[in-house]
Amino acid sequence: MKLYNNVERIWNEVNLWTSDSQAKLDVERLNSFDMYNYCGATAMDEFICNCGVTSDSSVLDVGCGIGGPARYVAKKVNATVVAIDIQSDCIDAAVELTRRCSLSHLVDFLVGDFCDGPGPSLSLLGKKNGRSKFDSVSSWLVFLHVPLVKRPVLFSSCFSCLRTDGIMQIEDYFMINPFTAVERQSLLEDVYCPGLPTQQQYIAALEGAGFVDVVFESMTDRWNEFVHSRLEVYKKQKDRHIRIHGIATVVGLTFFYERVAELFAGGNLGGARILARRP
Repeated sequence: MKLYNNVERIWNEVNLWTSDSQAKLDVERLNSFDMYNYCGATAMDEFICNCGVTSDSSVLDVGCGIGGPARYVAKKVNATVVAIDIQSDCIDAAVELTRRCSLSHLVDFLVGDFCDGPGPSLSLLGKKNGRSKFDSVSSWLVFLHVPLVKRPVLFSSCFSCLRTDGIMQIEDYFMINPFTAVERQSLLEDVYCPGLPTQQQYIAALEGAGFVDVVFESMTDRWNEFVHSRLEVYKKQKDRHIRIHGIATVVGLTFFYERVAELFAGGNLGGARILARRP
């Protein structure tokens, strides 16, 4: 997927600030470039509030990308975060960015496929502060990439990593109405989204994994506005981006942003924030 290609473009931005590879980086300044979620730091602040994350909390971030959300949460409230992603290039960048933000003592990263279960390595990282379970689990626009047939294992893995009364917050896509053939193709080929549940199916799958008190909040209108604004801002800055990142990267990202905006405009794709508790 073009959003996750050319991960090293983050360094093009960093190098505009300093050519010193050891220079300390500022989390807030990085946030314009290191978050793949929608609504950036605002969404992080809402997650912290919704899940009651504090300096005593241990957080698991599933599908962490280059670690923007993990670093933000750690810096904001001094929480301990363990973050996992399937892409080793994302993790490599995440580790180095976190080191340069002086947050390595709070944030650990792991390469792995969470659909294979949490695994012993993740369990060891979860014990960093003498704990075997997490207070909260987060995931930002990642589960949409997981085939529906693998969702039960994914949700069971998340459930098993939470302590009793722990909260999971997911931000994800869902299907409002059946997609057109063109939309299905775009979701599969451009967004790498092999299938989406309806709201009812999503809630049922989480309850089937053992979660209770599932709250499904539609973010569709807010995200529709966000993706269209993102596209327009990116296009207005086209010359700047080409100068810094090269034409191939800009063409690829513009294409991706256009497809996502079109999908939300079609009215069949929905966005949701979902909270669920382990009893």
